[in-house]
Amino acid sequence: MGHYTQEEKEQLLENEEVRKRLLAFAQMSGREFFKNVQAQLSPIELEEYLEENPEERIYLEHSDKNPGREP
Repeated sequence: MGHYTQEEKEQLLENEEVRKRLLAFAQMSGREFFKNVQAQLSPIELEEYLEENPEERIYLEHSDKNPGREP
């Protein structure tokens, strides 16, 4: 958020929808975050993401085996 002025940041914090979305993001588990990332990327982009973040591959492997459970 470095490209926002302090005034713009304060205006964002006054927005209830922005606060809700930030809180939801902050409360995500690692698996939920990965599922969100996975939904936004193509298979090629996902593989590149996993090459940069190999520790998150457990969520991909886990979701294939046990889709409803956290690792």
